[in-house]
Amino acid sequence: MAGPVHHPVAGDLALDRETLTAGTDSDRQLVIRTAEPGTPSYEGLRLLASWAAGAEQSTPRTAA
Repeated sequence: MAGPVHHPVAGDLALDRETLTAGTDSDRQLVIRTAEPGTPSYEGLRLLASWAAGAEQSTPRTAA
């Protein structure tokens, strides 16, 4: 587990961290952070996800 991440709205989030490295390119990594279900950190991530989903729905899209 990595140290806590501080978010100005959600507060301190205790997140697990997993790093996946591409087999063909060690410079490319995917970092995944998750929280244990039922914890305040999990609820904080859910709050942030709901805000992000709402922002996507309210952002007008332009035709390409």
